[in-house]
Amino acid sequence: CGEGKCITNTVAIFEYPEQPTVPCSILQMSGYIGFVPLDQCAMLPPLIGVCECAPGGVAIAPTLAPTPGPTTAPTPAPVDPTPAPVNPTPAPVDPTSAPVAPTPAPVDSVSGCPETPPNGCSVCGEGKCITNADAIFAFPEQPAIQCNLLQTSGYNGFVPLTTCPLIPPLIGVCGCAPGGVMPDPTAGSGGVMPDPTAAPVDPTPAPVDPTAA
Repeated sequence: CGEGKCITNTVAIFEYPEQPTVPCSILQMSGYIGFVPLDQCAMLPPLIGVCECAPGGVAIAPTLAPTPGPTTAPTPAPVDPTPAPVNPTPAPVDPTSAPVAPTPAPVDSVSGCPETPPNGCSVCGEGKCITNADAIFAFPEQPAIQCNLLQTSGYNGFVPLTTCPLIPPLIGVCGCAPGGVMPDPTAGSGGVMPDPTAAPVDPTPAPVDPTAA
């Protein structure tokens, strides 16, 4: 937004030719944490009018029309005690179907995670995505950031591709896993965790009766 200003419309979507769309809130956070190159930073304020930049992040309130004075309510008409006849004919059905929900981001059929767009970065590494979306990733001398925001910033191209391979070993707090699903520690045991204190097995066989037939 430029010095002294920040966005007021956090849910607006910023679009630019040949670039992935990005919510204004993520664009601003990506700039704060250093994912927007400094040579591009000065060019952004004139392009992001949809984000409604304003000093201090407070939008200028529109001038309101003067409030009219109180008016006297008219006397209601008398109520007819005779109920209106009921029409047994049902209301017509609207053949127009309900609106379809927007199509989610494409999912990789092999890994189960969202597909990494061209020039995007999978911060967990290819074939993996985060499972702990609300966890906070902190790195020395860098602002802390939520894991889901870090992953979204990577997919939207705000993580430099040269930095991308360095991130997976650092974000253990985000719980990266194939398909975004952590392995089940009870898998293969009937849903029961194995007991590490199970009774020892007695290797001594039972004695044989020499008088047996």
